[in-house]
Amino acid sequence: MPPRSFTWGLTVTRGPHKERQNLGIYRQQLIGKNKLIMRWLSHRGGALDFQEWCAAHPGERFPVAVALGADPATILGAVTPVPDTLSEYAFAGLLRGTKTEVVKCVSNDLEVPASAEIVLEGLHRGG
Repeated sequence: MPPRSFTWGLTVTRGPHKERQNLGIYRQQLIGKNKLIMRWLSHRGGALDFQEWCAAHPGERFPVAVALGADPATILGAVTPVPDTLSEYAFAGLLRGTKTEVVKCVSNDLEVPASAEIVLEGLHRGG
């Protein structure tokens, strides 16, 4: 049986020295109960946020959220290369014509699209 994975999940991260969050589409592979592998490329925003977190907070786990079933404009905003000065949520709002509604995660300070059908929250331990 091939490994189970989540595709088109909207991964939400924030680097330790950044005000805005990063949105990206990264595949997650299920490896056990409550355990996923985050498959992000080292030069992409989520991985860069993680690398900065590890440097600033050695040994501490990195908060991550994955929103499944977000609206199409927010997903497009996440995969479109936008300038660092523009939030992907703001860009999605421009595409949609209305501000992106977000809600705070339960276990961390990240914000996810209010339109998401399922939200996974967790801590990346690296390795």
